[in-house]
Amino acid sequence: MYTKKVFNNIAYLVGENSLKLFAGLFLSVMIARHLGAENYGNFSYVISFVSLFTPFYILGLEDITIKELVNDNKKHNKLLGTTITLQFFGAIAGIFIMNIVSLILTPDAYLIRSSIFVLSTATLMRCFQTIEYHFLAIVEIKKVSLTRNFIILITSAIKFLFLILKKDWTFFVYISCFEIFLMGIGYLFVYKISKMSIRDWVVDKKYVRGLLLKGAPLFLAAFFVMAMSKVDQIMISNFLGNAELGRYSITVKLIDLWNFLPLILISSLYPDLISSESSQDFNIKTINLFGSVIYLAIMFAVGVIIVSAPIVNFLYGESYKDSAKYLSLYALLTIPIYFTMAQSKFLLIKGAQKDFLYLMAFAVSLNIILNLLLIPRIGVEGAILASAITYIGSNVFFSLINTNVRDSNEYFLTSLFLFPLVLVKSIWKRKDPK
Repeated sequence: MYTKKVFNNIAYLVGENSLKLFAGLFLSVMIARHLGAENYGNFSYVISFVSLFTPFYILGLEDITIKELVNDNKKHNKLLGTTITLQFFGAIAGIFIMNIVSLILTPDAYLIRSSIFVLSTATLMRCFQTIEYHFLAIVEIKKVSLTRNFIILITSAIKFLFLILKKDWTFFVYISCFEIFLMGIGYLFVYKISKMSIRDWVVDKKYVRGLLLKGAPLFLAAFFVMAMSKVDQIMISNFLGNAELGRYSITVKLIDLWNFLPLILISSLYPDLISSESSQDFNIKTINLFGSVIYLAIMFAVGVIIVSAPIVNFLYGESYKDSAKYLSLYALLTIPIYFTMAQSKFLLIKGAQKDFLYLMAFAVSLNIILNLLLIPRIGVEGAILASAITYIGSNVFFSLINTNVRDSNEYFLTSLFLFPLVLVKSIWKRKDPK
């Protein structure tokens, strides 16, 4: 029964994200063509800048709350009420800090600063995504997924209308705000039709301290992870200009559109991995987790490298021709990126949040230094090379000094060899129940 629920979850999430993928791909292509490299760079800068501070809206509490809900779902009113309250205050702090930093970095770019302020404020509604934690914990995501599909269709239609009306890049920032607002309303709607009420939520002081202590390392780690994925775009803008950022951004967009695949695998396997932590199946299930995302990344990277040039030329045209080589190189980063997604879950289950924090702190520091050295010298390729060196170098270094990180890397290497055998054995058992 549980396996069936997991597969149903995966099916709904794949359906939702397939819609998001095709709608997002079509619209991102049309928007990039419509705006041109420089204005698309402005739009991408605003999105990247706000994304850099989104960990303030989550505070590292997502996985902690899901784990607590899996262990004891009867306390969901206290857990959800406490979590969303903490996230709300975290979001307020994030908005303040974000806009101060924006003022320092872009003192003469009023339109960019004002767009960052509007989008950062609208992102307050992301706090209601906490409701999703309950449905992920009980492995029943159907209602949430269908609601999000409906919202994606509405906002996609509005974006298409803006394209027809030839609106400038700021209008696409506004529709991003509207989409976040609708998602917040959607989560509340799903919670209500599931015969639950936010009026039953309570803030439990006992949970406040516990959640903050457990979440603090994950919050900082999430901030460092986000910095790893966004700081290169901010530096490219500062060193090379927003036109070059626009060309690089379509590369990142094309890859990021597919990130739902490892996220679906991980979010669906994660509750089962938690419950099997003390059982003999833990090693096999951990190999399955790492092997699934790593082989997915390898197949994806190879496919992208093969089709990168024709895809970019066909979708984006001559003004984005340099993006083809960026796409081929960036695709290889999916292997360490997907591994890091799985690694964070493994370290959380092992209670090693601080180890992941130290790993990410070292990684982002190294990445910033390498970006400062390489982007001015070799351009966008320098940013991609900096990321590759960072992912590999930080894991190798920490494997020498940290047992938990070393274990996660051993699972990575083990899964490369054993996962195909485990998969074949699992398929064989299904064919022959005896």
